[in-house]
Amino acid sequence: MKKAGMMLVAGLLVTGAMAEDVTSVNVVGFNKIAIGPGQYALLVLPFESFGNSTLQDLVGAQLPQGSEAFIWDRVGKTFIAASRTKFGWSGTDVIHRGDGFWLRNASTTETNYVSLMGEVPASFNNAETTTVSGISGVDAIGYAYPTDVVWTNTTLSQSVPQSSELLVWDELT
Repeated sequence: MKKAGMMLVAGLLVTGAMAEDVTSVNVVGFNKIAIGPGQYALLVLPFESFGNSTLQDLVGAQLPQGSEAFIWDRVGKTFIAASRTKFGWSGTDVIHRGDGFWLRNASTTETNYVSLMGEVPASFNNAETTTVSGISGVDAIGYAYPTDVVWTNTTLSQSVPQSSELLVWDELT
């Protein structure tokens, strides 16, 4: 018993000695989203990518085969559909920070979780502001930062023309 107590104290001392402040330029963040069986989820990419931001890079094998994605194409004013096959996601369309996209879980029995990861936007990576261009008519965008925000506190809400509409996805209905 005395030996185990001494080992525990030694372990705590070593752990305490290893706990130093380390600063890094890269601040990594992630959002974990639950998508119920057969359900859709509307997501936004709120991070700077470490590489390409295709579905294969962002979602990979986190959803089962047969799952679908719908990415809004601002130029064509339509959704680009992609599906998860045994070889990965079809399509190589890039999802930019702030872009909205839909994912549908192909499982009929399991809730699956999708974690979106990347570098938190900040001044050190020249991402403290986000300019969204090409918006006219219908668009699918979200807040380009990993935090909650009141819509009326955004620059976009204050700059849209009168009589514009905001449609918000309510996954509970």
